[in-house]
Amino acid sequence: MDNPFRFGEPVTGDFFIGRDNEVSEIVASAKAQKSLVISGARHIGKSSLLAETARRNARGFLFVRVNSSAIADENQFLDSFTREIIRSGIGKAWRIEPALWNLLSTKRMRSALATDKDMAIPTETGGSIPEHTPIDKGGAKASGPQQESEPSIRMCPRCGKPLKWVEAYKRYFCYSCKKYAPIRKRGLGKRSRAWALSETPDSCPRCSFPLTYVHRYSDYYCPKCGRYPRMEKSIASEPWSKEDVIAALDLPQRLSELKDKPVVMMLDEIQEMEETVEGRLLEAMRLRFEEHEDVSFVFAGSAKEPMRRMFEDSEGAFYKFARKLDLGRMPDPQLQRLLISRFRSGDGRLPEEAARRIVGLSEGVPMYVQLIGHELFHISRNPEISDVESAIERVVRQQSQVYSLLWESIRSPLQKRYLSALAREPAVPHGEAFVKRYGLRSRSHVQRTESQLEARGIIDNGEILDPMLVLWLRTSSPL
Repeated sequence: MDNPFRFGEPVTGDFFIGRDNEVSEIVASAKAQKSLVISGARHIGKSSLLAETARRNARGFLFVRVNSSAIADENQFLDSFTREIIRSGIGKAWRIEPALWNLLSTKRMRSALATDKDMAIPTETGGSIPEHTPIDKGGAKASGPQQESEPSIRMCPRCGKPLKWVEAYKRYFCYSCKKYAPIRKRGLGKRSRAWALSETPDSCPRCSFPLTYVHRYSDYYCPKCGRYPRMEKSIASEPWSKEDVIAALDLPQRLSELKDKPVVMMLDEIQEMEETVEGRLLEAMRLRFEEHEDVSFVFAGSAKEPMRRMFEDSEGAFYKFARKLDLGRMPDPQLQRLLISRFRSGDGRLPEEAARRIVGLSEGVPMYVQLIGHELFHISRNPEISDVESAIERVVRQQSQVYSLLWESIRSPLQKRYLSALAREPAVPHGEAFVKRYGLRSRSHVQRTESQLEARGIIDNGEILDPMLVLWLRTSSPL
């Protein structure tokens, strides 16, 4: 039987428990087209709350979740932002329909989808093949403007965007410049032939299958791979221009209009953007988002200081943009019921005493309840207290590498001593006796150390936020 516990990813349905008030608050804000900022410690359940809210209310809203935790720069965020919006509009067909594809008004926006192997870019409309031109090995098209001896696509010499062939006039036209392109002579010089070959690929770089030019999407398509290889090449080389950025940030409103449904944009781990993207992007997001009429926003983040700078500082990009919702630790009875019910669903039985022990050590953090429960179920479906201790030891060992890296990243010996002291005496007042007992110099040094560790999101109000880190410090860190 499968293990009845889940961790390491957002949980929904039977794996999700509690937070009904928070779900209701998100939905109420969405109905009122107001925005929320959800702040809470790591592993407290922010991502699961967003996922469960979307699951319960999928009929009334289109939910788009963008995870910023792995975002390294502005381009990556805009790529992810664009992909997730289009993904949310696909529905059960899991195929990008032409109306949805047409929302991507620039080449850079379209290229953001090229690396997503789960999404199928369409080559059909209404069951028929769109207007297209096969390419022969010489790079010339099989039908069309033969008198110009042109490749099947040309780039505008003024703006660099793809030209459209107008059959009635046997000319290429640029819809960006609103002008016809000059007619090229039949004889191609050496330089012109090189241009034609570079701009007009004759075969797929992956499988060498002949490419087809699709006029509707202004790009070459490989019928064998089912992909547009030129897009994949451009995504690695082309930055997002100002025009592209504005068009991408307006996608939520355009998606709402297309689907005739309100959109809820969920920007998870938003604090990562405060350090990884330039301030002008955050400012542009604020300006564009304020113009959206049928879109609400939910920002979720864990790092206290970056979140404060973004949403509470008068200089922050999203100052007074969203109402704050603090996500605290879950009540013990709810987590105990979760443990007992999950064991029961796996044909097991967990004593109440064991459930209390797990919840007490997890300190209201749902992820660690799921993680310890997962390990305990592997040990026994009808565990005893001794089995609970073994499961907890396993969890601490699993997290040991992460904690070791964190410990090594702390350069200050005083900060290390302070953390070790907190792990051993978490509820002791930080008076003179505490300072002398652990060699912390003075109370002013302790206060400064607290501020530095709070800024890193390790402690809050004199308590270590991660309960498993507390257990690791008690056994692994020297005083």
